[in-house]
Amino acid sequence: MAGQQGEQQVKRNISRSSRSSVTRKKILLRFTVMIATCMLLAYIQLRFDFGSLSSVPTQRKDASKMKRGKYAIAYIIGGCHWKTWNSMDSCVPYILNAIVTAHVLRTFHSSIDVVLKVRMASSSTETSFAELSPEIEEWLSKTGVILSYLPKVRKGDNFGTVSIEMFRTLEMLDYDRVLFMDSDSYPRCNIDSHFDLSFNGLVKENVGFAGSAAPITASALMVTPKSGAFHQVMDIIHRHRNNTSKSKTKLDPIQGWGHPIVNEVGDVVRNWDWFGVEVDQGILYEWLMHEIKNFTLIKDNTYLTYQEVVVKPTSSNQSNHKNNTYQMISFLANKTSPLILTCPGGDGTGIASLKGTIAGAINHFAGGNKPWGQGAMDVPEKLTNGTVHNETKFRELGGKEKWRYWLSEANRTYSLNLPSRLSLTAKQPLGFNLNAQMLLSPNVEIPVPTGNRGL
Repeated sequence: MAGQQGEQQVKRNISRSSRSSVTRKKILLRFTVMIATCMLLAYIQLRFDFGSLSSVPTQRKDASKMKRGKYAIAYIIGGCHWKTWNSMDSCVPYILNAIVTAHVLRTFHSSIDVVLKVRMASSSTETSFAELSPEIEEWLSKTGVILSYLPKVRKGDNFGTVSIEMFRTLEMLDYDRVLFMDSDSYPRCNIDSHFDLSFNGLVKENVGFAGSAAPITASALMVTPKSGAFHQVMDIIHRHRNNTSKSKTKLDPIQGWGHPIVNEVGDVVRNWDWFGVEVDQGILYEWLMHEIKNFTLIKDNTYLTYQEVVVKPTSSNQSNHKNNTYQMISFLANKTSPLILTCPGGDGTGIASLKGTIAGAINHFAGGNKPWGQGAMDVPEKLTNGTVHNETKFRELGGKEKWRYWLSEANRTYSLNLPSRLSLTAKQPLGFNLNAQMLLSPNVEIPVPTGNRGL
């Protein structure tokens, strides 16, 4: 009996062991299936993410984690011909605009430097560098504007040669990015994050702006300074001048500053015929489209990325291609919506900012529509409530009044001791010939490198 019971106990133990083994196998199989399923899902997700990253590289980057470089805004004015500011030469308003820019940037806690490059009129003195009055230099020093003098030109002191001084920004090698702006424009808020986009590769190293009167306007340009880049731009002019078959009085409507404007198959699609084509806005187009080739263009609150492609000559465009060779040119590669807020830290109005490009953060007083045309320097009456900034009343001001408000605030903050009212003018500086816009003539002196690394 005992033997039978023992035998039955052994069978039960074996049965339990067998069931336990089967159970462990089932659990292990289920666990293995779960692991395999997770790995498959992870693989699919990674494939999706990597595919997205490769197709739209700028969309996956976190703007809040971007690195920050050293940035500057650069203004360039020319034709200044006075030794004392009391004459109120028409260069003065543009100097005051640089002061407004510096004050606005500091008010909104920006780390961007403001650099003012001045080219005195050739008639100012017999020296290579004439200087502004000590009082004006003191204004700039107090407000933190970095003053730099450019060499004067002896032949052809005109708007054309002043306009291409904008490319001096390419010499400012101490900065990671430099934004050139027309001297009648200023940022209305902190724009550091817009520089960050380029510095971190979300937009290209060089950023142009589409214009209403030209395909690419010369009123603003963000560049990455590089050694030899200024020479590269000036060579565009020299190559045209040295070509004996080129006119020295007028651009060829097809070849322009060196290349025809063609489509993807090489057919000419428009002439070189826009405003400023014979000066800065023509040279800028040639430099970006045919020298740089890879750049970002801001248009209608959108980033347009241009990249280098090869254009193969066809039977219809043989005359546009030397020796029937291939041509390297830029074409639109993709479009991207705004990546950050236009004014991340606000603009003093109390209105929340929407997403936008840096173009939306710049106020440009084009033509004769300038805030200093009437000479008003007073604090607008709507804001005469002490020194506290009133967002509601500031919001009610027009663009010109806002500029005057910021100037009056800079005057008070930095103790500039500006007169209560200035006799300013909206006219261009008088120290150069405004109508002489041609750079084609060998008799016009072309700017040469300064060798000034930081400025």
